[in-house]
Amino acid sequence: MTSPGITVVGAGIVGVCCARFLQRIGFDVTLIDRLEPGAATSFGNLGMICARELSLPMPSMRLVRAVPRMLLDPDGPLVIRWRHLPQLAPWLVHFVCSAGASTRRRNARSLSSLLGRSLEAYRTILEGSGAAPLVRHEGSLIVYETDAAFAAGAADRAWLRDLGASIEEVGPGDIRDLEPALAPVFCHGVLTRDCAHTTNPGRLTRELAQDVLHAGGRVVRAEVRGAAIADGTVRLTTDHGPLVSERLVVAAGAWSAPIAAGLGFRVPLQAERGYHTRAVGVTTGLRRPITHGETNLGLTQMDDGLRIGGTVELAGLNAPPRPGRARMVYRLGRRLLADPDWDRSADLVDWMGHRPSLPDHLPVIGPSPRHRNVWFAFGHQHIGLSLAAVTGQVVADLVADRDPGIDVGPYRVDRFGL
Repeated sequence: MTSPGITVVGAGIVGVCCARFLQRIGFDVTLIDRLEPGAATSFGNLGMICARELSLPMPSMRLVRAVPRMLLDPDGPLVIRWRHLPQLAPWLVHFVCSAGASTRRRNARSLSSLLGRSLEAYRTILEGSGAAPLVRHEGSLIVYETDAAFAAGAADRAWLRDLGASIEEVGPGDIRDLEPALAPVFCHGVLTRDCAHTTNPGRLTRELAQDVLHAGGRVVRAEVRGAAIADGTVRLTTDHGPLVSERLVVAAGAWSAPIAAGLGFRVPLQAERGYHTRAVGVTTGLRRPITHGETNLGLTQMDDGLRIGGTVELAGLNAPPRPGRARMVYRLGRRLLADPDWDRSADLVDWMGHRPSLPDHLPVIGPSPRHRNVWFAFGHQHIGLSLAAVTGQVVADLVADRDPGIDVGPYRVDRFGL
């Protein structure tokens, strides 16, 4: 099979956005994935599409010091499968090295430069799309039950304001007015008005993939098992035979590392597994995504019911889901709503997915240093939905040899020196 133009490997939200922006500037695009568009990680997130308020990278010395306590708590936000530790160790070393204050500040500025363009990039890609009604602009709300938890985030909130984030501290009365469906147990909140969300992340991705088809692109269902460059041409090995293309964008999320390795780049990419439970058919009245400040669990009212999700499990791509992990998340999250019996007639559906995470919590975005016709767009960790459209915009500019308007140096594929 021969694909003229450019092939995008990965039909999650990042790959689909890359494909659409490439089409908008005239490229003939083929999108290839082993699953239907939006069927993997892009299906199961909590739907938040945010701006600079998500600029702070996860690696921090405060988090590093808290890891032992988290691991000892059976209901804690972090689980490590110990048999995966040998493969995980290099990632953990890089994570700790990225947690220092100066490195974290530098990486936060880099993330802020991307996130500051996220909503505008979505407005561009959604214009005239059937996906547009799936995105709402209601802001987001973090709620705290204790003064101590709220006070612990004061320095980060000040830092976010310095980076240009628009956040507003609110009290118990404001929280009740904003979200009457929440239990009356919260003493502090942080409201971000400059934040959108989707009520159906999987469908959002599918609708944008339909836009790819309607604009003359191709969506191929095949598993990419390897990539190489021969005589300046991209040659992909798939379970449906070889595919030859003029150009390539690697946007396969947590499955990107083997493809990058075939092109000569080792990246310390790990899958941060996250869980959610959907209470199907339940309507709670929540107007915006809610994050619980103490546990970092999230609640979002979706089209098909309430979704409660969160936590991190480091176990690789192939380990089976951890029994009961999704229901633990659900149990901790359900009590945050005012009606104690809100889910009495709900069907509960559990899900587990793989966030593609690099240890500095910056994505890989940019050209291959070795090949003139290869670009990368993966590793967006917890904020792939927020960064998807702007990533697509930046990749399209780079492919077209245009100035993307940001410094892509911090996102280089070879920055880890492996």
